[in-house]
Amino acid sequence: MFSIKSNSSKLQKSIQIGFPFKSPLFFDYTTINGNYKTNQHIPNLVSIINSTKQKLEYENYNPGVNIVTQFPTPSPSPPSVYTVTYSSNGLSGTAPVDPSSPYTAGSIVTVLSGSGLTGFGSWNTAANGSGTTYSSGSTFTITQNITLYAQTAVSQTYTVTYSTNGLSGPTPVDPDSPYTSGSTVTVLSAFGITNFGSWNTAANGSGTTYSPGNNFVINQNTTLYAQNTTNLNYTVTYSSNGLSGTAPVDPSSPYTAGSTVTILSGSGIANFGRWNTAANGSGTTYLPGSTFAITQNITLYAEASSQTYTVTYSSEYGTAPVDPDSPYTDGSTVTVLQGPSDTLRPFTGWNSNGTVYLPGDTFVINQNVNLSAIFDQNNDLKI
Repeated sequence: MFSIKSNSSKLQKSIQIGFPFKSPLFFDYTTINGNYKTNQHIPNLVSIINSTKQKLEYENYNPGVNIVTQFPTPSPSPPSVYTVTYSSNGLSGTAPVDPSSPYTAGSIVTVLSGSGLTGFGSWNTAANGSGTTYSSGSTFTITQNITLYAQTAVSQTYTVTYSTNGLSGPTPVDPDSPYTSGSTVTVLSAFGITNFGSWNTAANGSGTTYSPGNNFVINQNTTLYAQNTTNLNYTVTYSSNGLSGTAPVDPSSPYTAGSTVTILSGSGIANFGRWNTAANGSGTTYLPGSTFAITQNITLYAEASSQTYTVTYSSEYGTAPVDPDSPYTDGSTVTVLQGPSDTLRPFTGWNSNGTVYLPGDTFVINQNVNLSAIFDQNNDLKI
C-alpha cells in the first residue's frame, strides 16, 4: 500500500493506492477548503525507484505532490542448510557421523570412510543401491538433505595358472587359486621341469619375471609361463636357524639349473634333526643325504630334533622318586623332584655329572639325565 502526501499548501491528501498499479490510475483526494472530488485521473504517472529514498514520483500533475513508499524493505532470507546422514544399512558395525553436518547449501561435502562397517564397499543414495554411488573420500555439492547407505563390497576373484611353456615336466597347480582381488600370491616351485629358469607373465619372456617363492598382489587373471635356461646358476645356503653350532657350507654351490643337490649333514649343530625350506618348518623337509633337482636359489633351515629324553633318580638309601613326566621332549623344562623317602640319612641334594640340583630347581633337557641322591655321610637322623 502507498500513501500520497502533498507538499502544496493548498492541497492536503491522504490516499491509499493498491499495488500493483494498473493504468489508468485513479484516487480520491480532499482539498484544504473541504471540497471533495473523486475519481480523478493522474495523467502521465511515471514510476521511478530510487535506491536511496525508495520513493515513487509522478510528474505533470502538481509537482509538489510526492508518492512515498510506506512498507518496509524485505529482509533477506537466511541461507538454507542441509544435513548428511550415514546409514549402516544392515551391515555390522557403526556408521560414521559427519562432524561438519549440517552444511550450507552449495557447500562441498567429502564422503566419510566406512571402515567401521564389516564388509563395507561403498555408499549409495538409495538403500537398495539404485541411486548415486560414492566411494570414501569422493566429494559432491549439497543441495538437499541426503542419507548415504552402506553397500556391501563385491569381491572380485582372479585365477593363477601355470604353463610349462614347452618345457618337459609337470605343470604346477596353485591350490589357493582363485584369489580374492588384492590378495598376495606366492609363486610356486618348478620342481621337475627340465631346464627351468624362471616364471614370466608372457610366454616369450617379455612380461614380468618371477622366481619361485616371490610374491605379487593379484588384480587380474594371471598365467605364469616357464622360461628355459641352461646357463642359470642357483645357490644352496644352510642356516642354523637359531640352534647352537655352525651350519655347513656347500662346496658345490652354485649349481647349474637342473643339477642334482645332495643335502649336507647338520652334525655341527646341537640337537639338529633335519632341514626345511622354511624357517618355521612349513616348507619341504629334507634329511641329510637326500637329493633334489635345483631350479632356484634355496636356503635350508635347521630344525631341532624331536628326540625324547628320560630323567631317572637313584639313591643309595631309601626309595628314590620316579618322575611321572619322563620321558621329556628335547628342549623341555624339567623340575627336580624331592629327595628319597624312608632313609635315616640327611638328604642334601641331587647330583648329575657334577652339577648339584636341589628339589624344585629346573633345567632344560637335551640328553638322558640321571640324578643321584647326595647324603650327609657324617650324620644320621635322630629317632
